[in-house]
Formats: sequence, structure tokens, C-alpha cells
Amino acid sequence: MTIHTLHAYFDQESDLYLYDDKDKGVFKEPLVRSTTNAIHNLLLSSGDWEDIKLRPEHVTLKFTDDPESCLYMQLKQHPIVILHYSSRETEMTRYLVEGMFPPAFVDERVFLDDMSGPTLVDLCDHLMDYFPETPEQFYCQLSVKQDC
Repeated sequence: MTIHTLHAYFDQESDLYLYDDKDKGVFKEPLVRSTTNAIHNLLLSSGDWEDIKLRPEHVTLKFTDDPESCLYMQLKQHPIVILHYSSRETEMTRYLVEGMFPPAFVDERVFLDDMSGPTLVDLCDHLMDYFPETPEQFYCQLSVKQDC
């Protein structure tokens, strides 16, 4: 079972969630490029964050391409989305987002509608460093708690 965990912090200047991973030589890397609203909307729609006006200072992202590991992640009551590969750009990999768990977000449709345009997100290229090859799909769980 392989579940990767990244702890990201909100950088007000760039309006992005950034993470560091010294083992991979990554510092101040955005989790998601130019779609910080997707993180905020996912937390709001799942009921995991209630403050519409403020973004959480810290988020924890757990992710895996293993369906069995995803079942383990569902033991925690935090939102999980499936990301389906769409395309590879120069500095990012584009994925289509689909809500998965909880079975019904507080308002999943609002989450999907609020992502400005299609439900595509541009992921930081370094997220692919955690996989042997770019996955066709993988699962992400987001939390505002560091200990989820």
C-alpha cells in the first residue's frame, strides 16, 4: 500500500498552496497551478472547511494510484477526488477532477461548477515524481488537518 503525503501552506503573495520536499529537491512548489480555488471549493463543498472568505493556512494532501490504498483513505472522513489524465503541457500535467468520497459532498455540483470552466486542473509537474510513470488516474484526499 502506497499513500504519499504532502503538507502544503498557503502563500498569500502568490495565492497558491506550496509544498517543500527536500528529499526530492522541491521547495515552494505549487500543488495546483493557478487553480487554488479548486482546493478551497473542494474543502467547502465537502463540509471540511466552513469559512468562505478565508483559505485554510495549511492543507494535507494524500494521494495514491492504488485503488486498495484509496479504500484505506476512505476511513478518514475527508474529501477524496479521482483525477483522470487529460494532457501533458510543458510544465504541468492536466487532469479532469471527479468527486468520489464522501459519496455525496455537501454540494458536489457547486464544487464542480465553481472550478471556472471545465473541471480540469493543472497539477504541479513535481507531483508526477511520486509515480513511476504518469498515472492514467489517481486518488487525492484533502484535509485542513496536519494529522489526518
